[in-house]
Amino acid sequence: MSCLFSMAACALLLVLTTLYPAVCSQAVQSGLELCFTRAIPALFPFFVVSGLTIRCGLSDTLARLLAPVMRLYRLPSCGISALLLGVLGGYPTGAQTIAELMASGRCSHEDGARLVAFCNNTGPAFLIGMCGSGLFSSPRVGLYLYLTHLLSACLLGLLFRGGSRTAPLPSPAQPLPFAACFTQSVLQAGKSMLCVSAFILYFSVLLSLLSALGILPLLAGALAQLLPLPADVLQAVLTGGIELTSGLAALASCDASPLIRVSVCAGLCAFGGVSVLFQSSAAAPDLPFSRIFLGKLLHSVFCVALSLLLFPLCGL
Repeated sequence: MSCLFSMAACALLLVLTTLYPAVCSQAVQSGLELCFTRAIPALFPFFVVSGLTIRCGLSDTLARLLAPVMRLYRLPSCGISALLLGVLGGYPTGAQTIAELMASGRCSHEDGARLVAFCNNTGPAFLIGMCGSGLFSSPRVGLYLYLTHLLSACLLGLLFRGGSRTAPLPSPAQPLPFAACFTQSVLQAGKSMLCVSAFILYFSVLLSLLSALGILPLLAGALAQLLPLPADVLQAVLTGGIELTSGLAALASCDASPLIRVSVCAGLCAFGGVSVLFQSSAAAPDLPFSRIFLGKLLHSVFCVALSLLLFPLCGL
C-alpha cells in the first residue's frame, strides 16, 4: 500500500512540475532568497557552535554544572547542551546537537529520541524579531511567544521522562585539538546547511503548486464549515503547517482577533511546519521521524493552550 502511495505521489509531482514550470522556477527563486537572507545567516553559526560544543568537550563541562536539570528529565546530563542550543539557535539546531551527541558516544539512541521531542525549537531571534516586531509590531509579544514556547518545551520534556535512567554509556573519547574540532564542525555545518536549504527549496515549490491549483483555499473553506475559525486563518494554518514563514506571512493579513492570531502564531512556531520536520530529520537521520513529528505536534498543542491561558500577559 505504501509503495502504491509513493508511486502515485511521485507521478503526481512529475505531472505538476511538467505542467507548471514557471511556478516551480519562481518558487525556487523565492526559496533561494529565503535561504540566503534568513536561513543560512541565522542557522549556520549555530551549527558550527553546536559541533564545537560537543567536539571540544564544552558539553561535558555544561553537563557537570547543570546535571540536576537533566536528572529532572531522567536523561544524560550532556543533554543540557542540546536543550540550551535548541532553545537559542532555532530549528533544527537542537536536532543537529543531538546527532552530534549520539555520534560522539555521549548519548544513546533511546535518549536521543526523547531529547528531540523537546530540545528542537524555534529560536528567540525568530520569535521576537519576525513574529513580535514583524507580525505584531511589538517586541513584547515576541518575548511572550518565546517564553510560552520555552515553558511548553520544558513541560513537554516531563511528558517524555519515561522510566528509570538507561544503562551508563561508555566514556567518550578525549576531545580533539581545537583546529581539528573547528575544521570538522565547519564541514559538518556546511553539509547540514545544504540539507536544510534543499528542503526549504522543495517545500517552496510544493507550496506554490498547491496555491496554483487552489487546493489550500478549498481545504480552508471546507474546514471553516466545521471549525469556529475564519477561512483565512485556517488557510494560514494549512500554509504554515507546510512551510512556517509563508504561513506567518498569510497570518499577518488575516482579519482576526489578537487572541486568535497570537495563539495560531504560537502553535505554528511550535510545530514548525512539515519542511522543518524534514530538516530536523535530515540533521539527525538516526532519530525516528515519528518521534520528531509527535514531539512537535504535542509542543504545538501545549503552546496554543498556554497562549490562551496566559494571553493577558502579552500586552495586546
